[in-house]
Parts: sequence; structure tokens; C-alpha cells
Amino acid sequence: MNYPVSEITDKKLPLLELVLADSSIVENICEQTSFTDRIRVFMEFIQAVTREEQAVPEFIDYSVKKIYTHKGNITIKELAEDTGYSDRYLRRKFEEFIGMKPKLFCQIVRVQNSLQTLMYRRDFHLMDVLDELGYYDQSHFIGEFKRFNMLPPSQLKKLLVNEAYDIGGIV
Repeated sequence: MNYPVSEITDKKLPLLELVLADSSIVENICEQTSFTDRIRVFMEFIQAVTREEQAVPEFIDYSVKKIYTHKGNITIKELAEDTGYSDRYLRRKFEEFIGMKPKLFCQIVRVQNSLQTLMYRRDFHLMDVLDELGYYDQSHFIGEFKRFNMLPPSQLKKLLVNEAYDIGGIV
């Protein structure tokens, strides 16, 4: 790729400018009939390119796995102590290889886990999510949730339930 991950995160770039190698990726994407298939083709391409070009350091890979294991409820200080690197170095390398700061990555993982709970658990109680994912209070959770989903959890749950009934599914 022409750019490191940290320079393309949250940016709009023409795909052909982004990639050096195979320009047929655009054709391959366009040939797909569904959005899901287009995403799959793009992800396979990006994974192959990034695997070839830039090996992620083991401590960054370990940190990402640790964040997922803790459902995003881990501090950068804990990660630094666990990996043996300084907070500053870990943050810098994490951003270089992952494309975002580790704190933001943790927040995204926490919100993804809360969204999964909201979507798939019938016995969903807000206090369960707060406790399980380490939110300080309800307003902190709702604020972070809205930041990434544009809606508070209760409205999103209603929207998902209504949409599932509209297409014949059951939530």
C-alpha cells in the first residue's frame, strides 16, 4: 500500500491510489452481487496486502487480543505493564500499526460488546452491561454508546426489534 494504516484511518481515498499492486481489485469488487460479498473481497485483498508488507509486532498483536479478551475493559497502563513496554511507546506503535489509539480501540470493542448484548440477549438489563463492561455509570455508558451508534441503547433496541418484525424475524 502507498500509505501506513495510521494515515488512512478515517480518511476518504481513491482505492487505486491506496494500492500499488493489483488494480483489478476494483473490477473484482464491482463483479460481486451483494454488499457483503464486496466487503469480503475487499477485506481479503487488504489482509493479503498488509500481511505481505508490514508484519505487526508481536506485542501489538498480543495487546489487541488482550483488549478483545477483556471486552475493551482494560487500561493502557495495564497493557503496558503486561507487555513490558512504556505507555508512550505502546500508544505510538499501536497507532502506527492499528491506525488508532489503543484507548479508542478499547472504547470501540466495549461498545461492540454492549451492542452484541443489546441485540442478542433477551434478558438484557442495563446494569448488567454497565457492570460487565466496566462503565462507571449509566450516563457514561449511554454517552459512549451514542458516540459510536448515533442513538441511545433503548432507541436502537426498539429500532432493531421493529426492523426484525418488519422482515419477519424475531429478536
